[in-house]
Amino acid sequence: MVTYQAEKSETGDDAVSAGIFYGDNTLKSGPLFAALAQDFDVKGYDVTRASLQYRLGDGKLGVMLQRQEPAIGGESRSGGFVSYSHRVGKFDIRSQFQTMEDDRTVDIGLDYHLGSNTKIYAWLASIDEDEVPDRRYLALGVEHKLAVNF
Repeated sequence: MVTYQAEKSETGDDAVSAGIFYGDNTLKSGPLFAALAQDFDVKGYDVTRASLQYRLGDGKLGVMLQRQEPAIGGESRSGGFVSYSHRVGKFDIRSQFQTMEDDRTVDIGLDYHLGSNTKIYAWLASIDEDEVPDRRYLALGVEHKLAVNF
């Protein structure tokens, strides 16, 4: 898959994203999804990502590695994340750890499915960045997915 984005300014470069995918990203028709993607000058960065998701029974394990550098030159940064979610009845228990050089984020969350298209959720994030004070966030919400068939 390749996407092309024309830059809005007359002096800007065009942006291109390209990716190669294997498997089903919802993990419903198979236990494995893998992707390799490259962004060229998207929002000022060139980014390479490799990701893998694997279904383990009622759980899902995800891993992603990323390297980014400013498109016009500058210091590159590397990072990645590991995530795991597990379904228990109508609950999804979620966790994620991500890092980008010296910056770290830890997330934990809980979803409760009210139906096939609706859930309520809560998650807590702890963000530790090298250049700014540590932050903590709590989110509570409702998600409803509208389905329209054409």
